[in-house]
Amino acid sequence: LAIEPSITQLAAGDYGALTIGGQVVPAIGLDQPRGTEYLTLLAGRSPAAPGEVALGAQTMRTLHLRLGQTVTVTPDHESTAIPDRPTAVRVVGEVVFPQFGRGSFAPTDLGTGAVVSASLLSEIDPFGGCDGPLCYNFFLFRYRPGTDVTAQAAKLTAALVATGCPI
Repeated sequence: LAIEPSITQLAAGDYGALTIGGQVVPAIGLDQPRGTEYLTLLAGRSPAAPGEVALGAQTMRTLHLRLGQTVTVTPDHESTAIPDRPTAVRVVGEVVFPQFGRGSFAPTDLGTGAVVSASLLSEIDPFGGCDGPLCYNFFLFRYRPGTDVTAQAAKLTAALVATGCPI
């Protein structure tokens, strides 16, 4: 995907949830190149390492958190045997979320949600198709102007299927 000429920026991620301060928070794990922003930042920056989190404004208020604070988060790996281990992370940003969700995952929405490194939410695919330690379940693209997005999406989907990625 990184060498596809119609793509100018690429990020990969996972849907999920984190328990923070006893509350379940919808979350996305996002791996994006440095200098690439897919989310709108209100303060701070996007997480760049597994020990960092950015939160929506409402989530920060509800949990009484602020930038620079360290908090314990527990990823919810409900669909696999991966143990849910608490992890200390530092709040590095305040972000605005689009509605991001799929299936049983509660969606992020405007001021509600968390974004972390994808490795924190990653799961081995219980249905096969992902044998590695990190499985993404969505990609974000920015295309060059003039790209036929429908045709390009079909081409990229075919390429991903050919490499064994589950749809």
